[in-house]
Amino acid sequence: MEERLRLLLLEDDELDAEIELAAIRAGGIACEARCVDTREELQAALDEGGWDLVLADYNLPAFTGIEALQLVRARDAALPFILISGTLGEERAIESLKSGANDYLLKDNLVRLAPSIRRARDEYQVRMNHLATQRALEESEQRYRGIVEDQTELVMRCSPDGALVFANQAFSRCFGRPVSGLIGCPLLSFIAEVDHEAVKRALGGLAAGSPLAECECRPETSQMRRPMPDARRSEMRASDEQAMVQWQNWTFRGLFDAEGRLTQIQGVGRDVTERVSMMIALRRMQHRLRQLSWRFLGTIEAERRNLSRELHDEIGQILTGIRFNLEALVRQMNDAGAQARIRECIDSAHLVLQKVRNVSHNLRPVQLDDLGLVAALRLHLDRQAALGGFHPHFKAFDLEGRLAPEVETTCFRLAQEALTNVLRHSGAKNVWVELGMDGADQVVLRVKDDGSGFDPASASQRPEGAASLGLLGMEERVALLHGSVRIDSKPGRGTEITARIPLSEPTFAEE
Repeated sequence: MEERLRLLLLEDDELDAEIELAAIRAGGIACEARCVDTREELQAALDEGGWDLVLADYNLPAFTGIEALQLVRARDAALPFILISGTLGEERAIESLKSGANDYLLKDNLVRLAPSIRRARDEYQVRMNHLATQRALEESEQRYRGIVEDQTELVMRCSPDGALVFANQAFSRCFGRPVSGLIGCPLLSFIAEVDHEAVKRALGGLAAGSPLAECECRPETSQMRRPMPDARRSEMRASDEQAMVQWQNWTFRGLFDAEGRLTQIQGVGRDVTERVSMMIALRRMQHRLRQLSWRFLGTIEAERRNLSRELHDEIGQILTGIRFNLEALVRQMNDAGAQARIRECIDSAHLVLQKVRNVSHNLRPVQLDDLGLVAALRLHLDRQAALGGFHPHFKAFDLEGRLAPEVETTCFRLAQEALTNVLRHSGAKNVWVELGMDGADQVVLRVKDDGSGFDPASASQRPEGAASLGLLGMEERVALLHGSVRIDSKPGRGTEITARIPLSEPTFAEE
């Protein structure tokens, strides 16, 4: 059902008013009309409000329809207004349209009145919808600006060539320039030159399929609001100045049109100076911890070397001398009982000498320092094979000369721990030890057995204090030299331990 029309009719002739209303109703429009014919009545009716359309005669006794139109437009710029006249010339018609009338009609052609009203009402509705949409957009823009301006993060938008087209107040405060002074400036002018390539790579990687990119960079300090005075900077140590460097994390989003062309780039920057400073401090602490760990291991190796030398050279020589003297003494004795007791002493001295040599070898074999890693590994493998009853297999390839002392020590300790585990837990019948080069800058040590095997994941997930210190020690020793350890094992299928140690990386000097 069509909505009832509230019509304000400006007409001084009652008969014409009735004819016009009849034409409206004949056109299928239900209406409620009020007829006025003076300026005062028109103003009072407009003050009342709620009218859907104004239909005005052009010629009135006291004023004209154009004046009435101006009065209406001063109050409501969109209210539909139709002029009607007995004789309306072309110039007056054009004047009425320019003044804001929706249409003009002649009284002898009122058949057009109802369609004209419908068209004016439709135009009014379209305009109201447009105004509502525009107001919604303005309110949305205001909310967006309010949200953006209230952010502590730096928010900006730039064109595909990197020129700023928008910046929020946080960006303005950070660089101490009004927003109007930022528009048109290149984004890279606010980034430290050393990080230009990183930002260019991030922006260059934006695509319709992957519109997001992220990078960390330093701001251009000359653009900052409070750059550090040169006098103050000259007083600072290099480490202090490094701590004062500011870092920002930028997240860029590319905005693309329907054809996939980049139209704008939006960026959000956050101050991450504290986080980066903490990461730098953490790396320094890790480096110092590694230095301390290596010095600790170096001290242990030095003590082992000294103790091994003392056992092997001094105590071993003393025990050997005692044995020789006892053997000479037994040959000079005629008493069979005394000879038997002396031979028992000789056997005891021989047993102690063997134990001293075993302890000396386990502490640090002299072959490792005197002959090198290959000889020490071969000897240790043979000794362990004699104790464990397995078949040893040793292979060394592509080795020329001696390796760095810390590399040789690490490889030997790794093999020593692996072979100890074979003796204690594996029950293997065969053990393979391989040592060689992988290329020109990496040494590879592999220890393999055909024993019972185990589950490496379960071993690493034992409760604190129950985890294998041997495996942890292997990984930590190799990590100190920037290497890696891989453990491949399954229950019933043996174990293979592979260590790779780069020779090009700087290593800590062995104490």
